[in-house]
Amino acid sequence: AVIAWFKKDFPLTYVNLSNNCGPAYARNFATKMARGDWIIYIDDDDLMLEGHLSVFRQAINQQYPEQLFYTDANLIYEEIKGKRRIPKVALDARKGNEFSKVRLYVENYIPVGAFCFEKELFAKTNGFDEQLNSHEDWEFLLQLAQLTKFKRLPVTTVEIRSKHYSKNS
Repeated sequence: AVIAWFKKDFPLTYVNLSNNCGPAYARNFATKMARGDWIIYIDDDDLMLEGHLSVFRQAINQQYPEQLFYTDANLIYEEIKGKRRIPKVALDARKGNEFSKVRLYVENYIPVGAFCFEKELFAKTNGFDEQLNSHEDWEFLLQLAQLTKFKRLPVTTVEIRSKHYSKNS
């Protein structure tokens, strides 16, 4: 029902992968199928805030020389107890810093749901590393940082969730 609702206004293609092959495979697959010129990802447990897509559209229309834009993000830690997700702490930990390639080598401060890049860059990378069990988004950003400068758009447009599993779950 959700896909049908969005298809009224957006040219969506829905793909149901028969097996869970992980986020790296899913992102690589989707990016190769994408028909647009710009790519935005969102994880299933994260939330695009109002205006998320508009902020990127405005930046793209400004014709900046950068081919990757990123916004600020709220980071929400959740405790997982069985099938319940309990928000524990909300931090604005991903705010306030202009892009630094040096910092990117030290920490992943740009969540996957907070960036948008020109699709043509994807073909110049190895894509998301499907052998990694974590940090595949960070490794991909490091590849992109070798190809283009990043531009921070100083507005919070996404909520990123970080899961912590309870020992009693």
